[in-house]
Amino acid sequence: MEASQVKKAKETIGEAIEYLKAKKLISNNSIEFEYNNEVYRIVLPTLEQEIEVENAKNKKLNELLMEKDEKGNPVYMFKEQWKEIYKQRGINLDDYESRLQILTIDVENLLEKLAQTQDRPEIMKIEKKIADLRNKIAEISAFIIEKYKYSIEHTLLFFSQTYLLSLVLEKKKGRKWARVFKSFEEMEKYPDSGLIKVALTYLGYLMNLENSL
Repeated sequence: MEASQVKKAKETIGEAIEYLKAKKLISNNSIEFEYNNEVYRIVLPTLEQEIEVENAKNKKLNELLMEKDEKGNPVYMFKEQWKEIYKQRGINLDDYESRLQILTIDVENLLEKLAQTQDRPEIMKIEKKIADLRNKIAEISAFIIEKYKYSIEHTLLFFSQTYLLSLVLEKKKGRKWARVFKSFEEMEKYPDSGLIKVALTYLGYLMNLENSL
């Protein structure tokens, strides 16, 4: 694989191995996967579905802006507002985000180096460095996510992803495919969160790869 291809993979998924794994599964604007011995697929959304998601997102935004706690203070705020609040508490989230960007670039550089390396000992050495950096990235990411869990941007992003999933997740029944959920509300009540988590991962693969290919 050429370095330019690896770079493209890193930009879309952030990991060359996962990129290749997902790319092999994609066909006819969909990506199939198995879960609990059942076959599912994620299909690319139609324009109508994208508009539906956007409308639902705008409605959700209004709800978030209006939600207050028992003291009348807003529960959800934009990231910049949370940054100022935490800065007053001695936590500079900009520093954490800068560190995260640096570590991510380091991983990307190592992935590119790994793609061009044939020597097995060197490959193992690079893989160890990548694993260590990913652990640090995971720690910092978890910290940042925790601080932003009530940010409007974070909440809207997750809402949009899950709402879209309710529209494009299908299950194979015989030779035909059928939507798993009739509505977003039905998916919210679905007892198997494992399926949702797995499907969200494949949805990310499909959308990111579609934007990059």
